[in-house]
Amino acid sequence: MADSLHRQWTLLRALPRQPRWVATADLHERLTEEGFDVSRRTVQRDLNSLSSLFPLVSDEAGTGQIWAWMEGAPVLDLPGLSPASALAFRLAELHLRPILAPEAVDALALRLVVAS
Repeated sequence: MADSLHRQWTLLRALPRQPRWVATADLHERLTEEGFDVSRRTVQRDLNSLSSLFPLVSDEAGTGQIWAWMEGAPVLDLPGLSPASALAFRLAELHLRPILAPEAVDALALRLVVAS
């Protein structure tokens, strides 16, 4: 169950907002690069299931189905960062915290890594 949830969150983060689109095949490739061993059909099923819960849209393109977040859909902030983003936030915490206003630190608190 945890793998499927992680996979679906990865899919949601990979979807662009309209008017940009991404093909199911490209999403499958991205999941493979992230270490998920699933078929393209599983990706299609995930996307169809997610589109009943989230404002996702699809269309048929010459190479298959394409997907995007619906234009104007509220921004969904899913937990989890790429390694590069995590590094950037950690460096910000280590080097900028002393000079940031307390309000700015509070606003970033959910993204900052807890110092040990």
